[in-house]
Amino acid sequence: QQTTEAPAAAGPVMLDVKAVAGLLGCSSRHVSRLQDAGQMPSAVKLGRLSKWPRKVIEQWIEAGCPAVRRS
Repeated sequence: QQTTEAPAAAGPVMLDVKAVAGLLGCSSRHVSRLQDAGQMPSAVKLGRLSKWPRKVIEQWIEAGCPAVRRS
């Protein structure tokens, strides 16, 4: 019998700065510098917290971490 359940997610949907740093193999401060310089996708602000959608960060890494310029 087949089930229609979706597969379990590979982790949280939104990543904090420590999780992004872990994926990139750098420090949390470096992630902040990359964001400030427009070299990575923008974070979603949730109050005082910055979070990134996991899918966006994974796609950005797969693409070779290209610079993302904001106007």
